[in-house]
Amino acid sequence: MKPIRRTRTPRNSMSIRDAFMGKRKAELTNTDFTLFSDDCFGGMLCSDLGLQFRSPTVSLRIYAADYVEFLENIHAYLSADLIESRGEADYPVGLLGGRVRLHFKHSGTFEEGAAAWRRRKERVHHGNIIIKMSDLYDCSPELTRRFLALPYPKIFFSAKPIDHPDVFFMPEYQQEGCVGAKWRRGSDGIRMFWKRFAFVAWLNARGALTVRDVINSSAR
Repeated sequence: MKPIRRTRTPRNSMSIRDAFMGKRKAELTNTDFTLFSDDCFGGMLCSDLGLQFRSPTVSLRIYAADYVEFLENIHAYLSADLIESRGEADYPVGLLGGRVRLHFKHSGTFEEGAAAWRRRKERVHHGNIIIKMSDLYDCSPELTRRFLALPYPKIFFSAKPIDHPDVFFMPEYQQEGCVGAKWRRGSDGIRMFWKRFAFVAWLNARGALTVRDVINSSAR
């Protein structure tokens, strides 16, 4: 996967971005959802919409096997002990319930990351959980299958075509073999994923619409 290049948003793009996101904020009716994500995507989506973080997976990475394990046992892991796992990386890593590793890549210390985890897990809305996953971080066909079988509204970003109503196929990543940074901004300052998918319509549906339903509706 190509390295992510972070660029500043030109000032003359701010008004375009603000107008674009202002429209989506005004259209959003489902504002108290919890979005579990395997990377920074969930935090960026909520930040763009001006929403409080109601998920402890904000600003961290969870590799695919651990992430699916967590999602299959959400209630147990939200109640599990979180301890530091030293010497694994050049950033803080936590071990949740003795099994699931949380990579606090954006936290200066383990204590900082763990405090954010504990604070945000108390905000989880168990009646309005949405889950997102990509084919990154050692994802396999079996892990993909298990994710897509979970009983929550979901979206799976894939660089390969998969015949499933909750898969969002991104052919531009086929050569790379997995979906890269969906949060890159265009020259207008708007993140790529907002232009590619009608996230507000999907969020507002609260599980009544699949990813395929939203795509088909947008294409009409």
